[in-house]
Amino acid sequence: MRILQVATEIAGIAKVGGIGDYILGLCLELNRESTAADLHIALPLYKSMDKEFLSTSTFEKIPITSSYNLIPTHNVIWKTQYKGITLHLFKMQNPDNFFERDNIYGYKDDSLRFLNFSILVLQYLKQEKLSFDIVHLHDWLTGFIAPLYKEKYRHLGVEIKALITTIHNAGYQGSFAKNQLQNFGLCTQMFDASNQLQDPKKSTHFNILKGALHYSDALTTVSKSYNKEIQSTFGFGLQSYFEKFQDKINPILNGIDTTYWHLENDPLLHKKTGRIKDIQNLKTFKQECKELLLKKLHIPITSHRPVFCIVTRLVEQKGPELIAKAMDYLAEKEACFILLGSAQDASTQRLFESLKKKHAVNPYISLNFGFDEALAHSIFAGADFTLIPSIFEPCGLTQMIALRYGTLPLVHHIGGLKDTIDEDKNGFAFKNPTPADLTHCIDQALLSFTNKKESLDTMIWNGFNHDWSWKKSAKEHLTLYKKLTTSLKV
Repeated sequence: MRILQVATEIAGIAKVGGIGDYILGLCLELNRESTAADLHIALPLYKSMDKEFLSTSTFEKIPITSSYNLIPTHNVIWKTQYKGITLHLFKMQNPDNFFERDNIYGYKDDSLRFLNFSILVLQYLKQEKLSFDIVHLHDWLTGFIAPLYKEKYRHLGVEIKALITTIHNAGYQGSFAKNQLQNFGLCTQMFDASNQLQDPKKSTHFNILKGALHYSDALTTVSKSYNKEIQSTFGFGLQSYFEKFQDKINPILNGIDTTYWHLENDPLLHKKTGRIKDIQNLKTFKQECKELLLKKLHIPITSHRPVFCIVTRLVEQKGPELIAKAMDYLAEKEACFILLGSAQDASTQRLFESLKKKHAVNPYISLNFGFDEALAHSIFAGADFTLIPSIFEPCGLTQMIALRYGTLPLVHHIGGLKDTIDEDKNGFAFKNPTPADLTHCIDQALLSFTNKKESLDTMIWNGFNHDWSWKKSAKEHLTLYKKLTTSLKV
C-alpha cells in the first residue's frame, strides 16, 4: 500500500508543534505495523530546516517548472530516505520567497505559501507519474489538494485511490481571497459552481478547510471528544459542516513516540537509570532528576515544596491568562513553578515579562522563554505536576509525555485531555476554564502531595505504565486506509 503524507512539519528536521510529532510518530509506527506499507512524506524545504540533516543526507534532485503571476518558477524536489520513509522535500522558487524565511508559519501570506506547495505536490505527481493508494492531508495547510485533485488533477491522469484529511485544529481554516487563485493560473469558476469552498463568513473568500471536508473521501479527528466539540462551539463557523459529514469522520486518538519520550533511556537527561520496576524505583529516580533540575535553574532544593511545571506555546488556545493566575496562586501556596514557553504575540510576551519581574525576588519561580528540547525533558523528569489549562485541546501530547515521565497532569477536561485523563486515576481535572476551577484543582493536587501519598503514588504508577505509543492509533489508521482502498475506485 503506497501512502503519501502531505505535511508541513516533521519532528527531527522541521518541527513547530504537534503536527510534526504526529507525522513522524504515525509513519514510524505504520512501518512497524505493516511491511506492506510504502510510506512517503511531502514537505516544503524550509530555510530553517535542520542543517545537519541537509548536509549529511544524499538526495536525488528532480526539477519541476511551475508559474506564479505568469512568471516561470524553477523548483527542485529533493528526494531521500529518512528513518525508513521516502521523503520528498519541495525547494520552491518564488518571487516572494515563500519558503526562504526564518519561520515555518506566522506570515500574512501563509495561505498563498501553502497553496503554492499544495499545487506543486499535484504537479509533481503528474510529472513523475506517481500514484498512491492513500494521500493523507493535514489541516487547511495541505487541504487544498483535495478539491484541486477532484476538480482538476484526477482528470489529468493522476491516480489517487483515496484522500483523507485530518483535522488537528479547526480554529485555523485557511481563508483566502478567491482572486488569489489567479496567481497560480487557476480560475475561481472551477470551484464556484459547487459552492463547496465558499467561506461561510466572507463571500469574496474561499475556505480551504471547508473544501477539504467536502472533497476528502474520509476525515479524521485526533480525539473522540474533539469530534463532538467541533460540531458546536469549537467548529469556529464550520460546525454545521462537521455535523453534516459525521458519517465520514473517524476519531483516532494520537499517541507519542515512546522510543523518544522514554524516561529510562533518555539521552537528553543527565541522570540515567535502568529499568524502573516499581513506584519506589520511579520516585527515587524522579527525586534525583528533580534535584538536578532545581540546581540547573538555581532554585533552592526543599522536600516539602512540590514542583509544578508548564511546557507550552503561549498562545490564546493554551490559556495564558489562566497560566498567569496559576503562577500567582502557586507563589502564594509556596510551591515551585517552572515555565518553559514561547509567546507568539507581543501582548502575551509583555504579560509574562511583567510576571517575571513581579516574581523576580521569589527563588522558587522560574520563567524560561523560547524552547529548549533538553530542558523540556529535564522539566518533565523532575516535576511533580504539569498544568494544562487549555481553552480547547484537540488531542494534546503534553499530558501523555508527562505521564510517561511520572508527572501528573492538571487539565481542563476537554477534547483529548478529557479522553486521556481520568480524575483520581492518572491526574486531576477541572470542568470550566475559570480561575476558581483552576485553583480548586491545584488545591486538590497540593492536598494529595501532602496528605494522600499512597493514592498519589497509584495515580503516578497508572500513568507511567499505560501504553501511550502510536501502536493502537497506527492500527486504526491502517484499518481505515484498507477500508478506503477496497471500497473506492480511482
